[in-house]
This record gives sequence, structure tokens and C-alpha cells, in this order.
Amino acid sequence: MTRPSIAIAIDYLASCPEFVNALARLSWKEWQEIYQQREQTLEDCLKNYQERMNSDRLPLTLVAVHGGELVGMVSLKYHDMDTRPD
Repeated sequence: MTRPSIAIAIDYLASCPEFVNALARLSWKEWQEIYQQREQTLEDCLKNYQERMNSDRLPLTLVAVHGGELVGMVSLKYHDMDTRPD
């Protein structure tokens, strides 16, 4: 029995700018309460991802793509919370 090939490509968000809006919307949907506690909007979330469109310095975002569809992401940052910069 042969398993089907599941090709997932990992790339920099900088190389896949078409996913910026989708990432912002997904993050907003998942963590909207936290963004609002920080008095941030969906537009701020979008700006955060635009600032992560790097491939040679932090912050940066990597995206996982399967068949042209966004299936995952990870962001590398200096710290994830201003209240806990570790």
C-alpha cells in the first residue's frame, strides 16, 4: 500500500505576500480578545504581519503551503509579550 505524497512547502511570508491578509484575519479571529485588551485593531494585526515580511532578521513569519493553500504559520520574534520580554 502506497501512501499519497503530502507536499507541504515552508517559505518566508516575504516570499508569499498574498497570505498577509489571511494571516491577520486568522490571528484576529483566534486572539481577538488579547488584541482588544491591548487596544489593537485588525488593522494593527495586519501591520504586525507586514512587519514580519523579513527573511534575514527578526521578526519574521514562515508559512506552510499545500497545493497553493495556506495550511500553517509560525512567527519568530524577539519576545511575544511586552509584559514578559524573555
